Amino acid sequence: GVAEKVVNMHTVGNELLQNPSKEIMYLNAVKHDNVLSMYGFCFHSTGSCLIYQFMANGSLEDRLQCKNGTKPLSWTTRGNIATGIARGIQFLHNVETPLIHGDIKSANILLDSNLEPRIGDFGLARTGPLEKINKSIGFDVSHVCGTRPYLPEDFCKNKKLSTKVDTYSFGVVMFEIATGLRAFNRYKNYKYLKDMVNKHDTSSIANIADKSAGPDPFHIFEVLIHLGKACVVDLAEKRPEMVVVYMNLQNYLSSKSDVNNVEANSEKYNKNTSNAQIQLKVTGIIFDFVQITTELYDVTHPLVVISAVVIFWLRAEYN
Repeated sequence: GVAEKVVNMHTVGNELLQNPSKEIMYLNAVKHDNVLSMYGFCFHSTGSCLIYQFMANGSLEDRLQCKNGTKPLSWTTRGNIATGIARGIQFLHNVETPLIHGDIKSANILLDSNLEPRIGDFGLARTGPLEKINKSIGFDVSHVCGTRPYLPEDFCKNKKLSTKVDTYSFGVVMFEIATGLRAFNRYKNYKYLKDMVNKHDTSSIANIADKSAGPDPFHIFEVLIHLGKACVVDLAEKRPEMVVVYMNLQNYLSSKSDVNNVEANSEKYNKNTSNAQIQLKVTGIIFDFVQITTELYDVTHPLVVISAVVIFWLRAEYN
């Protein structure tokens, strides 16, 4: 199945209308099991339409809230979801041209029919200087974008973007997975989930575990909280790289279950990385076409057709 995302010209500003072109560039440049697949796109005078792979289980945010009567996620499933998200983010950070997602949150994590997570919504994604993008010092951006409860204070104040922003955001997502609570609640004494988690010490932290998840024989709650706290420390240079977070999650779950296999996942990671490096180079060429089409909004324009043909060729070539 497929799902579509429609951007209406009459309800959004000109700046937001540039986001679909970014999504086209990045979603077709990176091919990974934990990144949402895009099947096609269309620009028109009234807006744009992006066609995605259909995600049967909706967003992680909705599933954690048991929206529409869905069943609570077990601790094993929550651990696997956290690991899949981490795998996807560290992949984005470690391709030849590293990519910062910029808006990691539970609403942007979609779950397929097997509850495998896919990272979506690349409208705020950015690349930067190779010597700075993977360093805690980051590079300057003109304004802060993203969702406030998931953003570190240093980025909001200094506007220096690095992969450590995604690390922080993922830490908040791990808190959501562990507690079942929203990242922000204006009616709580501690409005930000991060602050509420940090106020608990070892003796009381278990009180905020999501009881609907059932028994937790593998202590996945504790692992999520422990790694989450490491990800949301105030100093960017103290936050771990996402590859470290991923390997910690993967190794822990692998030690508890035969389902996950580190060697198999490492082989999959290497293959995906190689293909993505090739695709990023070629996609950089067609990105100019896509930027122009956001101004044309004409699906019949030759540049739109050329962009579509090249993009679909890339998808077929590196599937």
